[in-house]
Amino acid sequence: MRVFLTTAFAMTTALDTRWDAATALLASTVPARRTRDHRAKHAVVIGAVDDLITAVQPDRGGRKLVFLASDGALVGELGLSAHEPETSLLRGARVDVTARGRGRAATMLGFWLRLCRLGDVAPTTSRINKPLLALALTSAGFVPLEADDACVCDVASGDDGGVSVAFVDGAYSFSETERESQRLSVVPELVNGRRVTLHANYAPPPNFGHAAVELRGDGADCRRWLTGKLSLFVE
Repeated sequence: MRVFLTTAFAMTTALDTRWDAATALLASTVPARRTRDHRAKHAVVIGAVDDLITAVQPDRGGRKLVFLASDGALVGELGLSAHEPETSLLRGARVDVTARGRGRAATMLGFWLRLCRLGDVAPTTSRINKPLLALALTSAGFVPLEADDACVCDVASGDDGGVSVAFVDGAYSFSETERESQRLSVVPELVNGRRVTLHANYAPPPNFGHAAVELRGDGADCRRWLTGKLSLFVE
């Protein structure tokens, strides 16, 4: 019994040390992140997935999950809302250009879905207009819901971070800002593209939320991170 307790204490201490290191790393990124996000200082480390550290912070219209590499580089973010009880709505996602083409979007979505499952929260999405996000959702098993103005297109992501789009059914005119910020190129046809739907909400796969993650809390904490009052995140 004494050996077991000693081992358990050592494991707990080691884990606490890891979370302390992750918190220190997150804090070191605040000045850089604060240049475009004044809420950056309120981010709190809540877990890890693959080689990424994950934090949650207040955001305009809700909250967002922040994903950092081990060197502190910002890999990506998921914007979330909780306007309806027991629901987490994906408002948007961003993967840094330098991190694209490595399955990061799938990893980020997998972490969010794991929080939803453990917290007994229903995942849903807003109307998805970004081709790369629609591609990530489709690849993760999400299914587009019917919409009168939905647009079907083929999408392919290049090694350089650019995104090619070929319309199949319906049409959507991307603004110049959308083209530049998302690095979009509209082409007549794509041979190696994957079919997705824009201008539609997406439903999650039936058996979601089984990604391997590390968390700093239990199911109640997961629920709080996704639907709790924003003041709970601020120290």
